[in-house]
Amino acid sequence: ENRMKFLRTYFLPIMIAFAMLLFFTHDFGLIDIEHTAIIVAMGVDKTDEEYEISTQIAIPQATTQNVSNSDSLISAKGKTIAEALDKIAVNTGWYPLFAFCNLIILGENTLEGDIMDTVNFFIRTDRIPDSATICGCEGTAKDLLSTNTPLDSVSSFALQKILQQDYARMDRIANVNVKQFAEKFLSKSESGYLPYVTTVKSGEKSESGSSGGSSGGSGDGGQGENGQSGEKGDESSVYDASNTVVFSKGRKVFSLNPEETLMFNLKSKNSIDTFIELDEVEYEGKITPVLIEIENSKKEYYFDFDGEKPVYNIKMNLYCRIVSANANAPVSELYPSAKVPDNVLEATEKKIKETLTSIYKKSQLGSCDLFGIKDELYKYHYKKYDGMKDDILSATALNLEITCHSKTTTRH
Repeated sequence: ENRMKFLRTYFLPIMIAFAMLLFFTHDFGLIDIEHTAIIVAMGVDKTDEEYEISTQIAIPQATTQNVSNSDSLISAKGKTIAEALDKIAVNTGWYPLFAFCNLIILGENTLEGDIMDTVNFFIRTDRIPDSATICGCEGTAKDLLSTNTPLDSVSSFALQKILQQDYARMDRIANVNVKQFAEKFLSKSESGYLPYVTTVKSGEKSESGSSGGSSGGSGDGGQGENGQSGEKGDESSVYDASNTVVFSKGRKVFSLNPEETLMFNLKSKNSIDTFIELDEVEYEGKITPVLIEIENSKKEYYFDFDGEKPVYNIKMNLYCRIVSANANAPVSELYPSAKVPDNVLEATEKKIKETLTSIYKKSQLGSCDLFGIKDELYKYHYKKYDGMKDDILSATALNLEITCHSKTTTRH
């Protein structure tokens, strides 16, 4: 009883006073929104002498307002990325918080030279999560973040929707984060890749009357930076990230087009929605484009020796159906259960083989271990590694075994 009386009389008031002290002095460690800029994306551009860092901040806004992307950007220049980020804090009075930065965009100039000069900062720092998606872009990252898009009120959110879609459904984009890019570079293959983003005019006009007004006045038809009326707005854009830029030992060596990106992605992604376009194939007595869907597949990508000869094997069993064709086919022929003609299956096999062969030849010509052959040589044939590592890419032959089946019927 005396113990309970002591707790009520002395201990409880002390605990209440301590909690109130924390609450009124530091808000229990909560972010001071008045002095913090929450960064949701970062763009990195580079010249011969300095970096320009463009950060997109999250601006709270009412649903009736529309803040242009250019208004949400804060930029600064420095000889290093860290110096530019420090200038953002000094020049604005806001502390930049990067815990929610989920997108890093590298401008075209940043992709030249040794890309690891730039990426190393993101590997070492603990301010930015290594799960952040990283990509390259045409032109400057600052311009890309400034684009108006009908996909979202914030351009980086629209880009994240494209780059971070469900891995099982989006094999047309070679998405990668900082950690994955670093792991590939630091592996025996010393290779890596990034999705390459370009803008595509959507043909729409942004409805924001504030984009012109915010730069030139009150927003009621004020003149923007381009001298155009704020009521007219800027033409909006969507994004294409289906191309891929490939690196070897930190240097850009070649690019993959959308078809090559799709075939390369099948190495690591179990796709649900995979579509292959055949430009000209005979179907229903007519030469026509045909769209093939891969319903499901069994795939193997691996390095091995055929006797003493090194071979990289790609084996696929693909189950296909025809989605559409410019031919007057019966409706029953386009049902999911319809049989795909043998000549269409053969054309699909040929298209896949040509695309994979193109990727492999690019890798050999660029001395780029895109398929991770050195990694497999080191892991599974360690005794041969030192003697073969320098010439393994040019010495390894490609073996393709691609078989396409109708979804319900197997060819013999």
